[in-house]
Amino acid sequence: MENVTDFAIFFPSVDDKKLMTIAITTPSLPFSTRNRRKRPRHGVGSLQVWLRKPGFMGLYETRVELSPVDFTHTGMAFRCKQLLKPGDAVVLDLKKEKHKLTEMVAIVRYATRMSNHTRVGVEFDFSANEKMRLLQTDDVLKSIESLLKGVVIVDGI
Repeated sequence: MENVTDFAIFFPSVDDKKLMTIAITTPSLPFSTRNRRKRPRHGVGSLQVWLRKPGFMGLYETRVELSPVDFTHTGMAFRCKQLLKPGDAVVLDLKKEKHKLTEMVAIVRYATRMSNHTRVGVEFDFSANEKMRLLQTDDVLKSIESLLKGVVIVDGI
């Protein structure tokens, strides 16, 4: 298992002619087992989410309703029947009360196959296109997150 340097501390050595470095290392874990979350998750309440799927020859797009599990303004988790894998780009539509976002690009960070569904975690890709980079997009995501604060996560599986 490879080690990853988390941070280094620099301080003067005893003879003050050079700086000594102490590197703090931890074992690196496979990406799928690390928790990348830096913010608390929120339950989804009445949040609605759809996966956009290209149709026949890319002409007829369909939307498949997903079962959201948790949400933050940087990503979310959901259950679906589709087979997705880490690294896949997906396009989602979200709606919470008056807040609606369409064609949200996200990257699958984990996908775990369960008995009758796949549990998927995605991170919104704010560099994907101009729409994703808009401050308005971030504002709406933060508004949705604000509405969900205090909502208990019902199904963590």
